[in-house]
Amino acid sequence: MEEEKDIKPNKKIKPDELKFGFVEVLILVIITAIVTIIVANTINNSKKAENNNSTYNKEIEKFYNEYKFVKDKYYGEVKTDKLINDAIAGMVNGLGDPYSTFINDENVTNFDVELDGEFYGLGIEITVNENSEIEVHRVLDGYEAKKSGIQVGDVITHMDGESLEGISTVDFRSKMIQNNKETVTLTIKRDGKTMDITVKRTLVQIESVKTATYHSGASKVGYIGITIFANNTYKQFKEALAKLENEKIDSLIVDVRSNSGGHLQIVTDIISEFVDSSHVIYQVKDATEVTKEYSTGKENKSYPIIVLIDSASASASELLASALKEQAGAKLVGTKSFGKSTVQQVVDLGNGSKYKITIKEWLTSEGNVINGQGLVPDVEVMLGEAYFNEPIEKNDTQLNEAIKLLKK
Repeated sequence: MEEEKDIKPNKKIKPDELKFGFVEVLILVIITAIVTIIVANTINNSKKAENNNSTYNKEIEKFYNEYKFVKDKYYGEVKTDKLINDAIAGMVNGLGDPYSTFINDENVTNFDVELDGEFYGLGIEITVNENSEIEVHRVLDGYEAKKSGIQVGDVITHMDGESLEGISTVDFRSKMIQNNKETVTLTIKRDGKTMDITVKRTLVQIESVKTATYHSGASKVGYIGITIFANNTYKQFKEALAKLENEKIDSLIVDVRSNSGGHLQIVTDIISEFVDSSHVIYQVKDATEVTKEYSTGKENKSYPIIVLIDSASASASELLASALKEQAGAKLVGTKSFGKSTVQQVVDLGNGSKYKITIKEWLTSEGNVINGQGLVPDVEVMLGEAYFNEPIEKNDTQLNEAIKLLKK
């Protein structure tokens, strides 16, 4: 607090003492102008906020009145949770954005499993055979199914006594994940015989990364295929890359064909394995600004890289492909990618349902827009009829072209 000074009442103030210098007058004018602007903006913002709140409150009141009318007047049973879920679904679907979607409790399990990269299951991969039956396609090492005697080719007809006739592989997985029992009893058909096998459910890691090595002339070409960018994908990718580099590869193929995307942070971590922190990985455009996201890497890889893409490579796959092309000099081989660069936030409603809503869009590291346009490959290669008839490496024209391009 400032000390107050006594002013003697009999002291006369001379007119000259009231004069201000030019600089002082200018400062006073500027201060007055600033105060005026601040006060005016405060008043305007307050009015805008009041108007916005008034409109908002009227909209909420209208919705509440209609909700209450339906709930009170409908002559049949009203399930409140379903009513609210359907109202939220209507809002999200009403945006007209194909990527802002409502995920009901029937589909949310599979949605979570894909992005989590793990679930409680048996350790088998299944397919629907020509007779529309659930058939074991692969038995994974180290899991309970193999220990319990499940074999490739086994047909699963029942789960805990419930018939599986006509269900899809997605439905089968949903039943398995939603089953809260410690063990599951499967009814198996094998070589004309039927038997029941009880298998313990354990945590199964989804393998989203696969590796291989190829030789092209004097070159040793590493290969990493990524099926989705799940929570555990970066760990798998990092281990796979280290393994290939320890094998002294001369070049690398990263395959994101038919990869529809996944977690943005996971693909950011993967790209950071190739370029150091001086490199921009992508740019983010939201409702107000554009910001740059940089690599967290410590080194730049020196070997040649090719990224395989196709029309089903979307979102995070396109981010990876564009960043490696623009920042690491990679070449793109295959066909034009899907063209999705919007980012969705997942909102959990706490009742088994969720919804996704688009909150921003990413641009490539150089600021290029790909949403609705896709990435055009440097070398366009179509898959031939032979591959679709028999999808093996020998018939994979895109992979073989990439290997040839990396030949020394």
